[in-house]
Amino acid sequence: MLLGVDRKSKAFANTVFKRLAAAVGTSMVGLLLSACAMPPTKLPSQENFGSVATYSRLFDATPAQTCEAARRALLSQGYLIGTASADLVEGRKSFQPEAESHLQMEIRVVCAPDTPDGSVSLGFVTALQDRYALKKSNNSASLGVGVLGSVSLPFTSSSDAMVKIASETISSESFYDRFFDLVRRYLVLSEMPRVGGLPGRQSIGEFDDQRLLEYSGNLLGKHGFFSAGRLAKILAAMNG
Repeated sequence: MLLGVDRKSKAFANTVFKRLAAAVGTSMVGLLLSACAMPPTKLPSQENFGSVATYSRLFDATPAQTCEAARRALLSQGYLIGTASADLVEGRKSFQPEAESHLQMEIRVVCAPDTPDGSVSLGFVTALQDRYALKKSNNSASLGVGVLGSVSLPFTSSSDAMVKIASETISSESFYDRFFDLVRRYLVLSEMPRVGGLPGRQSIGEFDDQRLLEYSGNLLGKHGFFSAGRLAKILAAMNG
């Protein structure tokens, strides 16, 4: 008699268990379907296409001269030049602010004519910063033992790798202002040997001080960042 009761209890318990399992399975499927049906999160637009000239400047030089000045500006700051042509310059530089983080800056300069004769150019600059973090992974050793298959042993090895975790276009106006000022400085240096079209040092004495002052005034109006000491050096070089 007790044996029959035990069998009935086990059958009842099995039935309850199966119903609970079915109910739980149905609810899990419902949750999964509802999760799949949820609309994806919409991120706000990150681009405004404003008229602010953060990434471009006008240069009183040809596109080739502007890109050459940009190449020298990047080289002066330790950038490795990957591409350099008459209308395109690309440079890359690495930083390591922390022991387990790494930054990589890539600057791209495009030079385009802004006048029909190409004497004035537009320089477009974009700086992209990629951030990397150190990722560590542990690997356990396994040993194959015939019929037993593979057996895991308590020996582990770790491997480290740098993984990209972020990528951002620099939008700071002051960052680009400093870069464009450096480009202008190298444009002026490239003009100094020619002395603005004046003859060589042998005949520089034919020009009086008034013409030299006019020339220096043109330089000041053209570039607008000469110090008094720098202007004195230019005039001394012109006088040989």
